[in-house]
Amino acid sequence: MTGAARLGYRRCALWGLLVTKLLGAWGLTWDIQWHLTIGRDTFWIPPHLMIYSSVVGGLVLGGGVLALEWRERVAPTRGFRLATLGLVLVVLAAPIDDLWHRLFGIDVTLWSPPHLLALFGSAVSTLGCVLIATEVYPLGSFTGRSALVLASGVLYGGIRVTLDPSWLVAYSHGGVLFHTPSRCSPPSPSRWLS
Repeated sequence: MTGAARLGYRRCALWGLLVTKLLGAWGLTWDIQWHLTIGRDTFWIPPHLMIYSSVVGGLVLGGGVLALEWRERVAPTRGFRLATLGLVLVVLAAPIDDLWHRLFGIDVTLWSPPHLLALFGSAVSTLGCVLIATEVYPLGSFTGRSALVLASGVLYGGIRVTLDPSWLVAYSHGGVLFHTPSRCSPPSPSRWLS
């Protein structure tokens, strides 16, 4: 395979990974809201299906590039190795999360050890996408900068939701509507402290 063809499928795989990242982020915000308003009823809820469909899609793309390049005896980029490794960590977190719930019961927290493992794996995978963007595009190009900004934005968003306690307060007291202006005033701060 020529270098141009290899660069072409790497670029396509990067954009596919970024789409799966956006779908996974959407599923995660939906999942947080679902657990806070409805609770945890089963693994097979729509937000979980959205998250894990995006993980499977990312594994197919990243793992496909790695397998193709291994078959051609081409050294895969560090970015694809990192992106795929991160998604493997997310997959490993699922059975650990199931075991956690069997041992300790249902929790509705983002900060349980298996959830943190999944979030860490997702961050590693997204960092891999940032690296891929720098590997497959010249940074002076509009498309390269766009891929870099999108991947970095997803990475920042994931870290912010995980580490910023204001997001927990927001989802606990109104979800997405907490962040939108409306005629109704948000819940009073005294309610948050009780």
